[in-house]
Amino acid sequence: MIFPDKWAASWIEAWNRRDLDDLIGLYGDGIHLRSPFAKVYAEDGVIKGKEALRSYWGEVMRRIPELKLELVAVYTGHLALSFHYRDNNGRNCLETILFDERDKAIFETACLDRLR
Repeated sequence: MIFPDKWAASWIEAWNRRDLDDLIGLYGDGIHLRSPFAKVYAEDGVIKGKEALRSYWGEVMRRIPELKLELVAVYTGHLALSFHYRDNNGRNCLETILFDERDKAIFETACLDRLR
């Protein structure tokens, strides 16, 4: 059973530590991530699979090493959650995650209040 507050907090903490292993461990093998920023790495804006996700986030962490995230709120659904966070540049993001039966994230979409 997914504990949304714990999952979201684990995600934020892993990101802020730059711990790709912990971050990727939250996902299933068939993860699909959609993000406006992913269009730089994938023409359709969709990152497919754990290894592609690792490469994508590793590159983001390399390019923006000072990026820190603060959890604002968590919203619970059925085999789903959304969480709102703010980065240290004041940008807000809402991530929505869908889970499989093993509580691994299989779909994620990011919505931002601004792209710059």
